[in-house]
Amino acid sequence: MAKNEFLKECIADAFLILLKEKSPEKITAQAIAKEAGVGRATYFRNFNSKEETLTFALVNLWNRWTNERIDSKSVRNNVEDFFQFNYENKELIKRIYEVHYEQTIYKAFFQILNEYPSYNPLEAYLTRFAAYGLFGLLEEWVSRDFAEEPATLAEFVENHVL
Repeated sequence: MAKNEFLKECIADAFLILLKEKSPEKITAQAIAKEAGVGRATYFRNFNSKEETLTFALVNLWNRWTNERIDSKSVRNNVEDFFQFNYENKELIKRIYEVHYEQTIYKAFFQILNEYPSYNPLEAYLTRFAAYGLFGLLEEWVSRDFAEEPATLAEFVENHVL
C-alpha cells in the first residue's frame, strides 16, 4: 500500500476514534493529527474537511469489510451485504446521524457505487438514483433503530425495487 494511502487511513481511523467521544465541531485538525500520529500539515495535505475525512473513512470501512467477507465488492451484486455492513456498523451510523453528518454516508454510498464512473448518461443517472435510494432506506432503518434484520431489507429491495 502506498505511504500516502496508509496515512489517509490512519487519519480517517483517528477521526472515527475521536467521533465516538466528541462532536465534529469539537474535534480539531490538530487532535486528529495527534491521534493519527502525523503532523497537522499531513492532515490538510490529504483532506479538506472533516466531512471529507468521514466519507473516506466510511468508504475505507466498506472496502475492508468486503475484502474480509465477500468476493464481490459491489452492492449491486449483493444487496444483503450492503445491509449487513450497515447493521454491523450501526453504532457508527447512529452516531453519524446524531451529529448530523449523514451527508457523508450518502457521499460514501455514491463513491462505492461509482467505483468505475461511466460516461454513459443513463448509467450515471442510475448510479445516482441507487445511491439516493439506498441512503433513503438506511435513513428509515436508522429511524427505526435497525429493527429489521438485514436479510429482511434485502428481500424487500429485491422484491419491490430491483
